[in-house]
Amino acid sequence: MKFIVRIGILIFLIFFSINNLISKSLGFVEPPITSISGNINGEIKSEAQVKNISGSTINIKAKMTMVNLYTGHIAYFCLGTCFTPTDKDFVMPFSIALEPEEVTIGQKYFDLVLDPNGIEGQSIIKMTFFVDENPSDSIEYTVIFNSTTPVIELNEPTFVFAEPTPNPATDFVNFSYELVDGINSGLLEIYDNLGNLVNTLNLNGKEIERYNTALLPNGTYYAVMSTGDRKKAVRKFVVSH
Repeated sequence: MKFIVRIGILIFLIFFSINNLISKSLGFVEPPITSISGNINGEIKSEAQVKNISGSTINIKAKMTMVNLYTGHIAYFCLGTCFTPTDKDFVMPFSIALEPEEVTIGQKYFDLVLDPNGIEGQSIIKMTFFVDENPSDSIEYTVIFNSTTPVIELNEPTFVFAEPTPNPATDFVNFSYELVDGINSGLLEIYDNLGNLVNTLNLNGKEIERYNTALLPNGTYYAVMSTGDRKKAVRKFVVSH
């Protein structure tokens, strides 16, 4: 009888532990890429989109943990605000609000940035996103950054995305871009200041995409360009009539 009771308690504890590994409020839109390589002379970026999967508004924070930071490397992240590069663990000092189903895009765009400072090496960083009122309600991912010399760079950009012009825009805005050989198409998504998707444009190799802004309300917008290899770039523009 005691054996059965112990087994029951053990099963309960295992179930309870596993259940608490799953966030009740947060989820990733897509699994983040966990291994990224880049040039020692430039920033290497990791992106993730966090979604409020609960039925109510929540306040979230992010924590950066240096699992194994290579000597000389520094890192920072942006979540609504870009914080100061450091070689230490860091928790953002304030929270941001996410409405139900809202995603960290637009003004709440997230990325984690490693600056190798011209040094070859591997750094491992963990990002944790948690509900401010209940830190155990969290999700996390760990990314391995490999900084290499330009000769063996593994993360060459597959496009160039210039700043939008004119900016501010009145009736139209031009998005200038260039795709490298072997990449024939891309995607351009326009988001408003609240992170709502306004429009999606398919890029077919033209070097300039002219976008009509005459019917858009005044405000700040974000253009997110991506290619099939999941690499992205974000540009901000303002509409003012």
